[in-house]
Amino acid sequence: MGSCVKIAHNNEPIANRRDSFPASVLLGSPRGQCSLRRGSPYTVRSIGEVRTLSAPVKRSVAILVRQGEAFLSTCRADDDDELPGVWGLPAGSYRGAESLDELILRIGRDKLGVSLRPLRKLASGRQSRERYILEMELWEAEMSGVPQHPEWRWATAPVLEPGAAQGSFCCRLALDAFKN
Repeated sequence: MGSCVKIAHNNEPIANRRDSFPASVLLGSPRGQCSLRRGSPYTVRSIGEVRTLSAPVKRSVAILVRQGEAFLSTCRADDDDELPGVWGLPAGSYRGAESLDELILRIGRDKLGVSLRPLRKLASGRQSRERYILEMELWEAEMSGVPQHPEWRWATAPVLEPGAAQGSFCCRLALDAFKN
């Protein structure tokens, strides 16, 4: 099989070799061209020797609620599509033209059964996933009420380490923010 010259998203290199990109996304051809597997959400556009990879972008927000040295942590359901049973932070993805304040209110209401008020942005970043690019912001918020989430607790940073190791981006952002 041939190899791709360059794979990029928004002109930022993602990979320079096929084996550094998910095998479920790329196919090779005998003539050294790259294409996508059927059903992949990515698109490839060729411009000369450079191929540009586009993927759907999922915009999300994770919430950090502090209580002294601890923070609110929730456990994902065992039937979660991406990270079942992983402890992390409450988070949600934007719906339509939803504003940041509306999203944070929805996370509080729908996921925790409380009222949340954003205080300040702590971190942000991008992560390539199998089917999309995740853009996430980590926001500190003030909470009114007692969480109604089935699995929540006040935790410290070590609780997030297993999630970060398994690919949880909210866990990674929080752990990095704690270091600063």
